[in-house]
Amino acid sequence: AVALLVSLSLDGVTFSEPVEFLIYNAKTVQVSPTGAPAGTESTVTVTGLGFATAATANAVCAYSSANETFVVSASIVSSTVAECNPPPPEAPPAVYALGLSLNGGYHYAPDEFDNLAYTLYDLEAVLPVSVTPPGGPLTGGTVVTVTGEGFEDFGAGALGCVLVYDDGSELFIEADALD
Repeated sequence: AVALLVSLSLDGVTFSEPVEFLIYNAKTVQVSPTGAPAGTESTVTVTGLGFATAATANAVCAYSSANETFVVSASIVSSTVAECNPPPPEAPPAVYALGLSLNGGYHYAPDEFDNLAYTLYDLEAVLPVSVTPPGGPLTGGTVVTVTGEGFEDFGAGALGCVLVYDDGSELFIEADALD
C-alpha cells in the first residue's frame, strides 16, 4: 500500500493542509468458515493478498444476497488476513456473496476483489436421524456414521459431532467425510 497526500487548491497557487489517500492492490482468496447457522456470532476470516493494514479503520464486509445486503465492520489483521463481523441476527438463511472493502464500502467485488460464497443456514433444518453403530467401547476407535438431512461441509475443521457427557462436558470430534 502507498499513502499519498492530497491537498486542495482553489486558485492553483495556495493549497490546503494535506489529507491521506491510500492506494492498495489487494485480492481476496478464501473465506473460513464458508457457512454458519443464521444468527451466529462467529467471526468470519477472509484470506488474501495485499490487505493494507492502514485501512483497518475503513474496512467493512458486505453480505449480499439476491434480495438484500448487510454491511458489517471488519478489521485487517495482517496483509493476508481480514476478520469480518458476522451478518446481523436478522439476516435470513441464504447463500451470500461476501465482499471486502478497504475504503468504507465505496468499492467491493468484482472491481477490486472476488466475491466469496458464504452460507447462512437454518440450524433447525439440520436433522440427524440415526447413528450407526448405536454404541462403542470406552477405549474408542469406533467409526460412527450419522445419517439425516441438511448436512453440509463448511470447511476444514468445521464438520463434526459433539459428544456431551453426563457431567455436561463436551468433546468435538472432527468428521472425515460427508457423503
